[in-house]
Amino acid sequence: MARTPIIISKEALEQAIAFAENGQALPTRTAVFEKACSWLLSEYNIKCSTAFLYLKCKEYSVSMLTPPGKRGRQAGHTLTEEQKQARIVTKKESKKVLLNSEVSKASFDLMEEHVLSVFPKETSTVAKIKTGSLRAMVRANCLLCSGDGKQSVADCNARRCVFWAIRPFQHKRTMLTVGATDSEEIVVDECTVAEEIEEEAVIS
Repeated sequence: MARTPIIISKEALEQAIAFAENGQALPTRTAVFEKACSWLLSEYNIKCSTAFLYLKCKEYSVSMLTPPGKRGRQAGHTLTEEQKQARIVTKKESKKVLLNSEVSKASFDLMEEHVLSVFPKETSTVAKIKTGSLRAMVRANCLLCSGDGKQSVADCNARRCVFWAIRPFQHKRTMLTVGATDSEEIVVDECTVAEEIEEEAVIS
């Protein structure tokens, strides 16, 4: 069933904003829109959201006494320890691959067996892969691809590989310029490549 379109004139919107502000700026524009929504419902039987009024004010270029807010936390606002910990956990989890299906778990079990059969010392890498670490996945992929250990990965010249620029065991990262041939390259410092991988702990 299609939604009934909400029709509101510029005049009615200006009246609602004027009623909400009542000649003075409010702390936030959200507060203005909330009051305006209540007024429109009582006066014109128009039921709308604050987001709708925000968009209509932009469309009609309605002037307001209340200044627009700024993105982010207000000056002087500090996070509580609980909020800080929540942000850290969220940031870490956003960079993990979720292994939430039986198929993916079975696949990773096969991967573990394969990696350890070729590189028995890579137990920490396998453990990190099973927690969803992208950096560990790249490391294991490069080791298995080279088949000959760390030095082979460092000396790898498969520049068309999607992992080549972020492969492990490098002091400097070499990247192809867009449209470059295999002989054309630029060298950049390792901290500028693949931020989501560089921020994770280095696997020893």
